[in-house]
Amino acid sequence: MFDYTVDLLIFGISNKENINIRELSKKNLSVILVKRDKEPFKDMLVLPGGYVNNNETSEEAAKRILEKETGLKDINLYLSGVNDGVKRDPRNRTISVSYIALVDVERINKKLKENSKWYDINYYINDDSIDVKLDNIVFNVGRKIIDNKCGYEQYYQINESKLGFDHDIILTKGIMDLRTKVQNTDIIFNLFPERFTIGSLEQVYGDILKEKVVNSAFRRTFTDKLEITNEMVKTGGHRPSYLYKYKEKPIKIKMGEMIDIYNPDTMKKTGEIIDKSAAHRFGIWHSSIHLIIINKNKTKVLFQKRSNNKDLYPNMWDISVGGHIMSRESDIDAVKRELKEELGIESSDMEFVKKYKEELNNNGVDSKEIVSLFIMYLDEEERKFKLQKEEVSDIKWFTKIEMGKLIKDKKIIPHIEEYNLLKNILN
Repeated sequence: MFDYTVDLLIFGISNKENINIRELSKKNLSVILVKRDKEPFKDMLVLPGGYVNNNETSEEAAKRILEKETGLKDINLYLSGVNDGVKRDPRNRTISVSYIALVDVERINKKLKENSKWYDINYYINDDSIDVKLDNIVFNVGRKIIDNKCGYEQYYQINESKLGFDHDIILTKGIMDLRTKVQNTDIIFNLFPERFTIGSLEQVYGDILKEKVVNSAFRRTFTDKLEITNEMVKTGGHRPSYLYKYKEKPIKIKMGEMIDIYNPDTMKKTGEIIDKSAAHRFGIWHSSIHLIIINKNKTKVLFQKRSNNKDLYPNMWDISVGGHIMSRESDIDAVKRELKEELGIESSDMEFVKKYKEELNNNGVDSKEIVSLFIMYLDEEERKFKLQKEEVSDIKWFTKIEMGKLIKDKKIIPHIEEYNLLKNILN
């Protein structure tokens, strides 16, 4: 048996007032450390942490401990690693999951516990080790690059640990994880209040990366991510500075389009459903509707040109209207819906022709469909079409000869059975 624990890397930004009032206050990346009051590692500093209860996940335990330590709720946690060194805890074999929490220090609504304190972080990256300084505590952790291609590296003990357990390694890895996230994501804004100066953002960005920030490059990186407010704040002896806020983009949740799975032999539903994208990815039989619109003189057929963002046959000419039949949707309801969505017209004046099987493969999409084919006759000038630009980039009436040229030049999706039908209908 082993013990199951979590360790928390609670990072924040400390604010050190500058003696020179004409200079900005210094902002430092900081971490909360706890002084242990019992063995093992009595009187040594460790990361906040604790045991995971039987009725909670490691993340739930980490959030419980974070709230107990800082009073903060609803803070996003980021997995840093699983720590399972055989001798990391002298009492028992202990496996720890470590999480990163980025907090706005101003939001902490309670004093830290008596044995807890913020420690300013400074670090230096060497080829084979990382030097870390926490106020007056200095230690060195070994660094071994395992795979340059993906940036995977491991950290190991060089000298006797200055922190309890293996927390010098966990903290070092957490600092490097944070550095990578700051370079590649917008995570840095979690360290700030809602409104902040661009100067403070630039200073913290440089402090975390431990790199000299080129002002022009910094502005290019963050211009599109910031929104200026009409509020100002006076900083030291400087002129008042405008406050900015993070231009947060709404989180879009794309709901999958659920469709029925079909048996290709019977051309009937199996009773199972699947997401449309999965059906195309794995070549699973499903159903669709095709609608061919022919002018009333039977001399032309309406084709649509698919938009360039389509997964299957982008920028290719296609039959008038096509789309999937959603689960629990009838064929006729599907064709009416697709007609309105793609061309912007409403009509019930269409006739069912037949069902047939069609297999298409293009651009990594394996489409296997039971097609319900419909035909509709329409005067060329009778309706004004309103195109669904995400799906349809253009529409055009083609004669039988022009259709034949599209087929010959391979500029149209190969619905061979339908084109053979059209050759017999068109004059």
